[in-house]
Order: sequence, then structure tokens, then C-alpha cells
Amino acid sequence: MYSIYRFFTVLFFPILIIFIFLRIFFNKENNSSFSEKVFSTTSRNAKNNKLIWFHGASIGEMISILPVVNFVSNKKNTDVLITSNSITSGKMIRQYY
Repeated sequence: MYSIYRFFTVLFFPILIIFIFLRIFFNKENNSSFSEKVFSTTSRNAKNNKLIWFHGASIGEMISILPVVNFVSNKKNTDVLITSNSITSGKMIRQYY
């Protein structure tokens, strides 16, 4: 199963790059979000904390998950990752945290 996943990842990677360049052209992406998506330079600490991933596609979804994110982030041994689709919702989360 993993080899099938890798095959399709390699197959569709050039299409992803073109798609992201089009999004930059139409001001739906910026250069930093491009590098985050293509090069994936995120790192975690060496602790054995649980990682809980929240994703919001819009500002409304981001606002709706904030109480849950606040509750979960206060738990011990838990890390939180928040991702979004839009530039504006990403900016909103950065300002909130």
C-alpha cells in the first residue's frame, strides 16, 4: 500500500507545483505557504507528546475550532498543529496565537 501511495505522490507532484504556482498568480497563496507545502520543513520537539492536528478551510471554520484547540492545548503531553487552506485564515490564527 505504501508503494502505491509513493507512486501516486511522485506522479502528481509536478501537477501540484503547477497548481500552487497558479494559486500564487491569482493571489491565493504566498511564497512562504508555497515552501511549506512543497518542502514541508516542519519539525517537532523530541518529546513523545501526542500530536493533535486541526485543519480549517476558512476563517469561519478556524473560529469554530478555537475553543477545542484551547482545551486540547492545555493538556499535558499534547502538541497541537493547526493548518488552513486560505491566507486570511492563516493570518488570523497567527494573530490569535
